[in-house]
Amino acid sequence: MIDHPQCLHFILTISHVSSYKTGLLKTMLNRDYRLSSTSNLVFDECEQLKRIFKKIKYPGVLIDKIVTNFVNSVVGQSSDQNTQHHEKTVRIILPFIKIRNRRMWSVNNLKTLYCESKPDAVSNQCLVYLFKCDLCDTDYIGYTARHLNQRVEEHKSELSAIGRHMKIGHSLTKPDIKQSFKIIKRCKGKFDCLLYEMPFIRDRLPTLNTQSDSIRSKVFV
Repeated sequence: MIDHPQCLHFILTISHVSSYKTGLLKTMLNRDYRLSSTSNLVFDECEQLKRIFKKIKYPGVLIDKIVTNFVNSVVGQSSDQNTQHHEKTVRIILPFIKIRNRRMWSVNNLKTLYCESKPDAVSNQCLVYLFKCDLCDTDYIGYTARHLNQRVEEHKSELSAIGRHMKIGHSLTKPDIKQSFKIIKRCKGKFDCLLYEMPFIRDRLPTLNTQSDSIRSKVFV
């Protein structure tokens, strides 16, 4: 259509009704809107259409009015869709299974199902971890094949290097050290934990670690 401007010329097509002329611009706006992936591209296409239709003698006031109304309608539809998306109700359709459906139907209100959100320390096992003291630069690297929270509780004891450090170095008999632990490697099993623990110890040289070779001391001895 752009190659043959006489087909679109506002004055040359005087025999056509005005609704046809305005509908042509609206159609082009709607086409560009559906083909554009972002709002910036939509506005760029609107400006391009303004320039094209001004060249074929469409009144500037008419063009601005049609484009403005179209942009406002598009913005309104987008906001309505966002509102409907947030307020959308999720419904579950259950098949009819005689007695079981009657029991479920007897419940007047289906309440929201709340699932317990377990902390990361509870839901992780078979991993290499790092302890970093919040009160000084002391650190420790270890592994556990069990849940990390169990190992953290064991480290509170004086039998652990971390527990002795917190009691002797910081005079804390019941330290809260859970936030000081960080997972640095997740493993598939105990042997993987041993394989990955030693490189971390050699690279970081944690001050509370006393074993020089984790695999040799725990597996081969």
